Amino acid sequence: MRDHGPPPAAAGAQHLDSWGEIAAHLHRSTSTVQRWEKHEGLPVHRMAHSKLGSIYAISSELDAWREARSHRAPGPAPATTVPEGRITLAVLPFQNLSGSAEQDYFSDGVTEELITHLGRLRPDRLAVIARTSAMQYKNTGKDVRAIGAELGVGYVLEGSVRRGGDRVRATAQLVDTSSGIQLWAESYDQALSDFIEIQCAIAERVGDSLSIQLLSKQHFAHARARHTTAETRDEYLKGRFLWNRRTPEGFRRAHEHFEAAIQLDAGFAPAHAGLADTYALLGFWVYDGLPPQRAFPLARKAAEQALRLDPGLAEAYATLGFVHYEFDWDWDAADRCFRRAFELNPSYATGRQWYSLCLALQGRSADALDEIARARELDVLSYVVDFSVAWTHYLAHDYETARQYCVRALENNPDFPVAHILLAAIHCFLGQKAAAFREHDVYDRLAGVNAVGITFRASHHAQAGERRQAGQGLGELQNRMATGRAHAWQLALVHANLGHVDEAFAALERAFEERSDMLAYLKVEPHWDPLRSDRRFDELLRRVGLA
Repeated sequence: MRDHGPPPAAAGAQHLDSWGEIAAHLHRSTSTVQRWEKHEGLPVHRMAHSKLGSIYAISSELDAWREARSHRAPGPAPATTVPEGRITLAVLPFQNLSGSAEQDYFSDGVTEELITHLGRLRPDRLAVIARTSAMQYKNTGKDVRAIGAELGVGYVLEGSVRRGGDRVRATAQLVDTSSGIQLWAESYDQALSDFIEIQCAIAERVGDSLSIQLLSKQHFAHARARHTTAETRDEYLKGRFLWNRRTPEGFRRAHEHFEAAIQLDAGFAPAHAGLADTYALLGFWVYDGLPPQRAFPLARKAAEQALRLDPGLAEAYATLGFVHYEFDWDWDAADRCFRRAFELNPSYATGRQWYSLCLALQGRSADALDEIARARELDVLSYVVDFSVAWTHYLAHDYETARQYCVRALENNPDFPVAHILLAAIHCFLGQKAAAFREHDVYDRLAGVNAVGITFRASHHAQAGERRQAGQGLGELQNRMATGRAHAWQLALVHANLGHVDEAFAALERAFEERSDMLAYLKVEPHWDPLRSDRRFDELLRRVGLA
């Protein structure tokens, strides 16, 4: 309707003189309140000023409309729920409509951000399948009903994005997997710097369809912390795309993009969280990208900065938890960080994988398996979860079960180097020498000949009684130590399996001084078994908080 001028507001009511003020009052995005005004009668007034016009609303009228709306008939009942009664949702990979595969980082990043955004909103009501499983359906064209059955979800959210300069056009639709019926479809056109508005609008539409109040003041504050420039978001999404490759080279390239994002916008919390994740895995002994005493303090600094900028960032809490147990050997602090992360986002599957490892390293294998089972609910097709299950059983010395899960992980991703070196160790402890060295050969082909591979190959030669080959590996590690390409824990492991007990403990002392994160594995890693009867081993366990 058209007004000549705004009437006076009732006592206690406010005039809201823009779409932004109306959206803030209702704790919704601008696009959602505009949709409500168009389709659901939200009381918004218009005034004409010569050739221009403006809108306003009165807070008391909005409140009355919202109260009436809350008593309307609920939307469709959920098709499927997980045991806790939550609705289950998968966000399928958004299609890249740019016409260039070089823009895959953007469409994949949009998908990942939506998964993260939806997963943290109402974890008591909505469970969101993790990225790794969702990405299995990229460009498959599979029917949503089949996807629903495979993932055990009641709904899928799918769509497309097209990048054009500093703007992004997106479509999204929500589909009931039991019937294949589309519940709604929407198109969005937004400046790239304001892309978070599209995420909020999609989240609100999902919530409306499932009769869940998804967004709150806290979530809008979190969304504001994710606002940034188009250039910054571009660098961040490129960084996440590379980080998800889980290779040392991917981490190094991701580091460049996260740093570039921070240079462009030092207040963008996700870039600091991405940098923290990158340093944490570069320092992780499995990837051996940076010395731990350099990498982990940088990871901590970046995670803490992310949390100063956005205290609701679950990913940064999980990374701090990882640093606390891998590097600080502060198991209680790690536990507190992970619990806080899961309060903020129970759907963060990577955090649950890291926490399961934290529990396994303390000898709490049953608790670790319970935690990784939660990760599996969220990431049912993930080869990384299968690998984590295998590793947990391996650390509990249950080698046959570990072998089964490791083989399954490699069936889903035969080019996952870490799984090959774990399978080599499993075969070795099962007495399957030839199979173990076949896996070492595959690892070397995929990851290149590196100190981690040399360490375990030499240790397995020692266990097989092949002392000459083990000694050659030890000599290679000693040569690499001189140029900073090997670490003291690696020498200690080979010495231990050769029966060089004093040399092993001397190297472990040096590893302690280096703050090697491999010392967090002393209590349960089978390769340390030859040292367990020595009293010096018990003392070392005490010093790393494991006794």
